[in-house]
Amino acid sequence: MLELLRIQRTPHRMRFLLALLLSAVVPVCAQTAAAPVPAPEGIEPGTVVATIDGRKLTAGELRKFVAALPPNVQQNYNADKKEFVRQYAMLRRLASMAEKAKLDQESPHKERIEYSRTQVMVQAQIDATTAGFAVSAEEQEKLYQQNRERYRIARIKGIFVPFAPPGAPVPAGDAKALSEEDAKAEADEIVKQARGGADFVKLVKKHSRDAESRAKDGDFGTVTPAMRVPDSIKLAIFGLKKGEISEPVRENSGFFIFKAEETGQRSFDDVREEIGREIRQTKLQQWLDSVRQALDVRFDNEAFFEDAAPLPAAK
Repeated sequence: MLELLRIQRTPHRMRFLLALLLSAVVPVCAQTAAAPVPAPEGIEPGTVVATIDGRKLTAGELRKFVAALPPNVQQNYNADKKEFVRQYAMLRRLASMAEKAKLDQESPHKERIEYSRTQVMVQAQIDATTAGFAVSAEEQEKLYQQNRERYRIARIKGIFVPFAPPGAPVPAGDAKALSEEDAKAEADEIVKQARGGADFVKLVKKHSRDAESRAKDGDFGTVTPAMRVPDSIKLAIFGLKKGEISEPVRENSGFFIFKAEETGQRSFDDVREEIGREIRQTKLQQWLDSVRQALDVRFDNEAFFEDAAPLPAAK
């Protein structure tokens, strides 16, 4: 909370500058590909849009610079282009001052610059290598057929019956607090009624303690095998056919009962691009492994590497 207050009290222009500065030190490999910056109608790339310390800045130069930045910094550009250029000019001025003072030749700045350059070049090589991988329709179709289970989908409704943690006393007179034994008995009764033809939505309204899904008639949305949910839940859900009711599924804090509203499979066309990315990622990993295996690294002073003393902190 204190950090949030500090951010809220930072002047607008300083926040803008901080965003630009921070974007320069974010590891390149952690950045996602930025979307191209749209060009206003009627403004050609060679059009001069600003002058910074006597140097003309064209629309094309500015767009290329912004397109290379992380998405959150691009949002600052879109919010206030003039303020963005002012802060860009400030960065250029500060960098120029540092170069004149030859700070780029001093440690640890020299090493940090080299590290940043290495990151950029590494990402450039990875991007170029990945772009060169050909992915055939046959490869995509083969991966799809080999992993059809991965592309299953199920739209479900659910009921949640919680119980008190094991060993915890159940408060007397609290109708909502159930022991695990009582919660299991209630869940079994719900399954019996649902399979006997009772309206599942009415059972949701009466029994489910999950307020969010209860407000949506028990709708849990569409589930896929890739979702981060316990295996026991995925096993129960994907073992159902349309209209079927699951057995109670025990989790740490209660029992779930699921009804499959719809079950199906994502089509090949729906996942074609996703599969293409996966194949390229696999090929990239194989390429990286081959590069790693080709490295020639020798350790010529074992004493240096056995020394447990930490490096001195950078000044």
